[in-house]
Amino acid sequence: MDCINLDDDTLKIRLADGNVHDDCRIMLGTDKRATITTNLSEFYHRAHIREGDICAFCFKVTENAALLSPCHRL
Repeated sequence: MDCINLDDDTLKIRLADGNVHDDCRIMLGTDKRATITTNLSEFYHRAHIREGDICAFCFKVTENAALLSPCHRL
C-alpha cells in the first residue's frame, strides 16, 4: 500500500533478465488489495510464460516512485 501511487496506475513489469518488459495497469480494490488489470496476458505471451509455469514476483520502488516487478521464472 505504501508503494502504490494512487495518481499513477502503471505497474512496470519485466523479466528478471530484462529481455521482456511491459507497462500494466494496477487497480486498488475496496479491500485494499491490488489487481493487475491490463497487459499482463500480453506480457506472459511475449515472455513465453505458460499455464503451469511457476514465477516469483518482487516489488521494488524506483527513484521516481514507480513500481517495478521483476519476474523470475522458477
